[in-house]
Amino acid sequence: MGAAVAATLGMGFWATTLLWFAIHHISWLGPWLADTARAIVGPDAVSRLEEAAYDLDDRWNRWRHRGERPAAHWSVPDAAAIGERTGENAPATSDEPPLFLPKDVGPLFREVAAKGDGIWVPVADFAEGAEPVVLYKTLIHPDPERSFAEIFIVAADLRRTRLHAVAGTIEPEASTDEGQRYVRTGLIPEAHRDALVAAFNGGFKTEHGRYGMKVDNVMLLPPRDKACAVAGFADGHLALGTWASVAPRAEELTWWRQAPACMVESGALHAGLASATASSWGTALGGGTVVRRSAIGLDASGGVLYVGVSNGTNARAMARGMQHVGASTVAQLDINWSYPHIVTFRASTTGAPQGDLLFEGFTYEDKTYLERRSRRDFFYLTRETTTPKPVAQ
Repeated sequence: MGAAVAATLGMGFWATTLLWFAIHHISWLGPWLADTARAIVGPDAVSRLEEAAYDLDDRWNRWRHRGERPAAHWSVPDAAAIGERTGENAPATSDEPPLFLPKDVGPLFREVAAKGDGIWVPVADFAEGAEPVVLYKTLIHPDPERSFAEIFIVAADLRRTRLHAVAGTIEPEASTDEGQRYVRTGLIPEAHRDALVAAFNGGFKTEHGRYGMKVDNVMLLPPRDKACAVAGFADGHLALGTWASVAPRAEELTWWRQAPACMVESGALHAGLASATASSWGTALGGGTVVRRSAIGLDASGGVLYVGVSNGTNARAMARGMQHVGASTVAQLDINWSYPHIVTFRASTTGAPQGDLLFEGFTYEDKTYLERRSRRDFFYLTRETTTPKPVAQ
C-alpha cells in the first residue's frame, strides 16, 4: 500500500509539473483547462485552485530571485539627457497642440528599481508618417518585497489618438436581445488599419462578475452600478470612473466596458487596496494573489491614457504603479497568465500591419486582431486624422 501511495504521489507531482510547464508555454492550454474545470466543478472551486497555484508560484519566485537585482529591459537616456528633460510638453511648431512628452517620475521604490524606472522612452507606430510621437513606454518595479515584480506601462497622447473597443466573438457573453443579434468580428476594422498605434486585452469573462459592455452603440451586457467603466464618446474623448459618475451621460457614449471597482479614482486608492494583501478586492481572484494583471488609466486632465501589464503583482502593487506614473483613475482589466499583453504594429512584407508584442514574456498569437478573430474583447488605438479633439474635463 505504501509503495502504491508513493507511486501515485510521484505521478501526481510530475503530472502537475508538466502541466504547469505547458500552461506557461502553450497560450491556449491554461484557459482551456480552466474553462473545462469550471464547467465540471464550478468557478469558485477553480478560483481556489488558481489562487493556490499562484501562491506556490509566488513562493518559488521569491526564493529563486532572492537577493537578485532588477534589470532594465531596454536602453534609456543617459543621466545628462534625462537632466535636460523638463517632463513638460515641448512647444509645437504650428497651431497643433504641444508635442507629447510624459513627465519622468523615476522609481516607485529605489531599493528594487532598475536603471530607467519611471523614465519614458518613445515607441514607434505603424501609422503612415507617424510623427509626432504619440506613444511612450516605461518600466516600474512596484513591490519592495518582490524584486522580480514588474509593470510595463505605455502612455498615449489622447489629443492625437483615439481608443476603440471591440467585442470578442465569444466574450463578453451577451444577455440583451440586441446584443445577441449583434454580429461580432473579433477583428480591427479594415478602415482603421493604416492608422494603428497599439492594441491590448480587454476585461473579464462574463462569468467573472458580469461586468457590462456596449460597443457600436449596442449594449451586450447591462452595466453594474459599482463597477468601474472606461467609456468612449462620439467625439473620441474618454471617461473613466465608477459607473455612477459615467451614467448621467450614458446616452452620449458609443461604447463602454466595465471592470471591477476602480483601483484608483480621482487620485485616491480604493479602500480595499489599503493593505498589502488586499484579499477583499477583486472578483475572479483575490487582490492579494500575485498574478499577471493588466490595467487602464487616465490622468487628471483626461488627455493621457495609461495601459499597464505586469508579469506578476498583487492588485495593490498594480494600482500603485499606475498611480505613480500619472494615472488619476485606474481600472483593472483581465488577469492570469494568458491574457494581459500590449501589441504594437509594424509593416509586414506586403506592407500590411503585423502585430508584435511590445514587451517580452507575454503571450500573443500571431495575426490576432487582424486575421485571427479574438474570442475575447480588446481595445486598440489609432492616430487621429482630424484636428486634435479637446480634452474632456
